[in-house]
Amino acid sequence: MVTSSSQTAHKLQRAFPKVSIHTITFSENHALGFHDFAYYRLTAERLRIQNMLIQSGLAVFMVESDASWFAADVIDTISRALKHHDVVSADDFYNLRNEYRRTISAGFMACRSTKYVRRIFDGYTKQYISYIQDMNWIMRKVEKVEGEQILLTNLLEKEQKAIPHTVAVAWLDGCEFVNGQWYKDTGYRSACPQPKVVQNNWIIGIDKKITNANTRKGQAKRAAIVNETRQGV
Repeated sequence: MVTSSSQTAHKLQRAFPKVSIHTITFSENHALGFHDFAYYRLTAERLRIQNMLIQSGLAVFMVESDASWFAADVIDTISRALKHHDVVSADDFYNLRNEYRRTISAGFMACRSTKYVRRIFDGYTKQYISYIQDMNWIMRKVEKVEGEQILLTNLLEKEQKAIPHTVAVAWLDGCEFVNGQWYKDTGYRSACPQPKVVQNNWIIGIDKKITNANTRKGQAKRAAIVNETRQGV
């Protein structure tokens, strides 16, 4: 396991004492704004590490540490899908019905290390790093940058059109693995009342992320109590 936080590594090590955990620290250890220069540098560094592992022949599971998990079988679900597919991902645009397009979730995705995945991921990493290096960072701020997950989605679609069946992508159930818009989209919550994982993306601001995560935890506990009552537990 690789993490960028020594505090996170310590907690994980206590929970999973037999797991080998490696920490790679980043120079910016404070909360990063979505359009901050350091945010894109951190994204590029994460991609570089992921690419290094994939090029070494390892399967990689990328997950944001602020996602809330409410099911015990999440890892089993990923593992089963990865046996028959090269890429397994949540769909980050699942609820955007007006502009719907299946989109890779950079914060909840697993990849096998096949020759095609290695080639795509290497190009993906280099293209993203080149992209941010070419930008004008004089103000140390950016208004809008195409996300890395959009870039990877485009590259995978291009590969599948050019050479079909080289990379098999499995999409996780959109109601079980939801994005951060679930918190504010009442229709999304109504359609998907009991997700297994709620990501904390699509939300700008650490305080909002914490509030939303705590709200969901409270909802999960209440749902569990109701379920136990119905079953006569």
